[in-house]
Amino acid sequence: MSLESSVVEGFVADTATPGFLQNYYGHLAPEDTAEYRPEDLEARVGAHLSVGYARRQREAIISVGTHGGCLGHLRGH
Repeated sequence: MSLESSVVEGFVADTATPGFLQNYYGHLAPEDTAEYRPEDLEARVGAHLSVGYARRQREAIISVGTHGGCLGHLRGH
C-alpha cells in the first residue's frame, strides 16, 4: 500500500463517522435507502471522500459505480 493510499484511507476512516453518514444521507427519504445495505452506503461515501481528497484543483474525477460497488474513476480537465 502506498503512503498516499494509506493517508486517504486514514482520512476516510476519520471522516466517515456515524454522525457524518447520517448527515450525508439526511436529505433522502428512508425508503430511498431501504434497498441498500449499510455497508454499501458507507462504501459510496468512502468513494466520494477518497475521490474528493485526491482531486486536484481544476480537475474533474468521475466515479462510475454499480449497485454493488465502484467500477473505477476517470480523471479529466
